[in-house]
Amino acid sequence: MPQTTLQTAIGLFALAAFCLLVSSSRRRRDLPAVLESLRIGRWHYFLTGCAVAYFLTTSGQPLHQTGSLQRSLLAIGLTWVGFRAGLDLDFRQLRLLQRPVLGAELLRLTTTFVLVFGLSVALAQIFAGDLSIQNGSAVAALSAATIAVSARLQGFISIYTGRPASPKAGPAAFAANPMAICFLGLLFPVLVTEDIRYLGPFQIVGYAPTLAVLLALGLLIGITVDFVLRAHRDGFRCTVLSMAACAAFSGPSLQLDLPSIFIGFVGGVWVINTTVRKREFTERAEFASNLVEPLLMGLFGVVLAQGQFDRPSDPAIIILVALSLVVIRGLSRSLGDAGSKLLQNRSSPVRAITEFGWLPMGRNSTAIILQAAVLPVTFEDTGALAGLLLAVAFSQAIVLPIRGETLRPARGPSSNGEQIA
Repeated sequence: MPQTTLQTAIGLFALAAFCLLVSSSRRRRDLPAVLESLRIGRWHYFLTGCAVAYFLTTSGQPLHQTGSLQRSLLAIGLTWVGFRAGLDLDFRQLRLLQRPVLGAELLRLTTTFVLVFGLSVALAQIFAGDLSIQNGSAVAALSAATIAVSARLQGFISIYTGRPASPKAGPAAFAANPMAICFLGLLFPVLVTEDIRYLGPFQIVGYAPTLAVLLALGLLIGITVDFVLRAHRDGFRCTVLSMAACAAFSGPSLQLDLPSIFIGFVGGVWVINTTVRKREFTERAEFASNLVEPLLMGLFGVVLAQGQFDRPSDPAIIILVALSLVVIRGLSRSLGDAGSKLLQNRSSPVRAITEFGWLPMGRNSTAIILQAAVLPVTFEDTGALAGLLLAVAFSQAIVLPIRGETLRPARGPSSNGEQIA
């Protein structure tokens, strides 16, 4: 192994050890509301990754020579994040919902996606030269629209309480994060229909073959994990083997330049709707996610920092793009909510519309941005990714005067403060 690769691997191992140490420790005192919300978003791991990249770069280690190693690790982690997100989409929950309620939720999410996607395309055209995304504007707009759909049900900050709170969520609110990944997976083949891929002797060209390969790889993950759950009774062994299955099938997705997060998502949906060990396996998967997601955030910090060191972007442009995306998302979600209430002939106070519109972006937002970084899209620099990431941070630090919310502990059923659907 080359010396630079060895030293970079040691740096990544040190980052992993730090993340595991912090994950296993408990907080002894409360943080201010904004910092607590950002802690729920795991931003301290991102800053740690940036620090690792800074120290390795200043010591003369060319991190760009280990790009394939970083890309492989990111693909493995993204496959697991998608798998965990798929476990939240239990069709039994959908059957229990009334059709008008489910239809209204799908309408507001679809409206949000369409509005943000259209406005993001225009925004990308305006800042294409400043962010060097001439060849990746469509993927950047798709990433912006999908992260706008996602929402975190906990960690919404009220100015009256001064701490993270949880407004009363609708019965179909759990559909936001799965819908975001569905939009990404179903529309990604539309953007790459001209690419030619080979799966063995078979040629993959066009929307339908690409989508078929995505679904087939996801189903293979789901069937493999379902077999593991039927063959083994030990929960820890099942979790390890499930993570190994996600790691194995991330290879074909990486080789074919397909979104790993959607492939894992399809596998998770299959497992949660076929296994009888739903609760036990979901708890184990959440525990594993508390280890994988910090590593992903740290690696993202490494990737983004090294990109900014190589080709720095204008900070003013990045901040302007992030603020524009946050405003566009909030207005689009508010319009979508108002439209769904209008079709249901229901009046809704402005407070309720505001709560829906300005909920912080969800736990999968940073993973979707990471997926854009892993895909072979020509981003001449990481300015666009930095703008998207900063928009997520801004959305998770918004403080609004919301009254009458239902207060809940900052730490919900999952240790990162997000509800388990």
